[in-house]
Amino acid sequence: MCIRDRYNAFRFLIQNITRWEMLTGKQFVYDETVKEKMLLPEANVMDRWITASNQNLIRFIKVEMENYRLYTVVPRLLEFLEQLTNWYVRLNRSRLKGVTSAEDWYVALNILFDVLLNTNIMMCCYTPFTSEMFYQNMKKGIPEKSHYYAESIHFLTIPEFNAKLIDEEIEKRVRQMQGVINLGRLVRDKKNLPVKQPLSLLSVITKDTKMLQSVKELEKYVTEELNILSVEYKENQGDYAKFNVSPNFKVIGERLGKQVIKPLKPAIEKMTPEQIKEYVTNKQITLEGHTLLEGEIVIEPVFLEKYSNDKDLGCASNLDGCIMLSIKITEELNKIRIARELASHIQKARKEGGVNIEDAVEIYYAAEGADIKAIIEANKSVIRQVVKVPLIELKHMPKHAIVLFKDQYEATVGTNGPQRISYLICQSHLVLDNEALAKKYKLKPAVFHKILKNMLAMPYSDAKKALESGSITITADGVTVVLEKGKEVYPTIEEYLAAKKAQMLILIKLIIQPVSYTHLRAHETSLHLVCRLLLEKKKNHCPVRA
Repeated sequence: MCIRDRYNAFRFLIQNITRWEMLTGKQFVYDETVKEKMLLPEANVMDRWITASNQNLIRFIKVEMENYRLYTVVPRLLEFLEQLTNWYVRLNRSRLKGVTSAEDWYVALNILFDVLLNTNIMMCCYTPFTSEMFYQNMKKGIPEKSHYYAESIHFLTIPEFNAKLIDEEIEKRVRQMQGVINLGRLVRDKKNLPVKQPLSLLSVITKDTKMLQSVKELEKYVTEELNILSVEYKENQGDYAKFNVSPNFKVIGERLGKQVIKPLKPAIEKMTPEQIKEYVTNKQITLEGHTLLEGEIVIEPVFLEKYSNDKDLGCASNLDGCIMLSIKITEELNKIRIARELASHIQKARKEGGVNIEDAVEIYYAAEGADIKAIIEANKSVIRQVVKVPLIELKHMPKHAIVLFKDQYEATVGTNGPQRISYLICQSHLVLDNEALAKKYKLKPAVFHKILKNMLAMPYSDAKKALESGSITITADGVTVVLEKGKEVYPTIEEYLAAKKAQMLILIKLIIQPVSYTHLRAHETSLHLVCRLLLEKKKNHCPVRA
């Protein structure tokens, strides 16, 4: 488990550093000063948490090794690796893949590099060969002047911890968030509800107002992990659940003797909420003259029957608080599920087709049912959040589009049975506005097609970069044309369609409002011409100024 977790995090880091280098054209160099930015309040909360946890781990290991308590070190290292791979990497995959911004991507990669490097050094005496293999690969990104740079990882000492970066409060906040997520997963498992099925509402219930505030600040991670549409917070825990408290007879009897159990039993069962909190916090409490230690009292939060027996609710609790999930599946929730399943299906198809995440693509679709088409149109933002590009109807796909991969997805919508959607993943290309080009230049068809051919022959990344200046120049058969961005040429089909939609809105405005011919002719395309003729025909109904 230890080596696998570390390898998964290491592989993910190297994959995304490679992508970063490929997209930026620079060599990644580990910057030790990036973690100092974690002292700033605007720093990413998960970066701050994993940095604090890592620095705390270094401090712990130094103290334990200095006192020869080596048996405590490995469990703590394994715990940290689990936190790193199953929480930090999992909750920050999009940032580590560069989805957010270039600066945030660089910071996230540096933070992961830093904590992996420190952990690798601390692990090297337990797993010497794998640690050396990881280090020699990571060494390529470490500056030679850095104290982390050496011939071998076994020549390095355990790094010094930075006390300023240790933040036990943020570790506690993340731990409380993890508790809520784990309770939500428990409910889903009990009710056989896969995470891909969205649910409408999560209620977080606890008397601890600080915990409620902590979870609220980290709410986006809770909603993403549990696939919840909304979260509500309640302080009146006593209205939803109570604590069942009982003595652990076996443990108490072994330590204090069986004769103390009888007088202790009623005192334990009648413990007040304040006493329960004292015991949980201090891990001990004195009752009837006897000090009871951790594990000698069993505390179980139990929901009231009103909620635990409700078939539309899923309930779970721990010593920090309780959660309730609304598990009623509505038609609207099923539609969102179908949209997300489609997005996941497309992502898997991209991977199978060898289309990398950084490859510029356009996705066209054709729905074989009105219901599934309506779902796509209503959830385009949900799908785009996953696939990173818009879904465009197949009727808009240019004839010269290069198809990289095509597939189908089928879903049952309501009572209408299965409906299918076909989609094509195509290589991105510049989009030529034929009408605008024809209006600007009087070109022969043969020349026009050669210009189009020459434009499409340009590598898309180069063409898009050239277009950032505002225009590109293409020559064919001795004819040179200047294609202006937003006029004769567009970087993507999405921008082209958006421009056409804007023109249509102008048309509608021209039809319903009195306008001059001069203004109308200034915006005229073939579509405008039709509308102008209609205006002339119906000028008595829609006055046009001369």
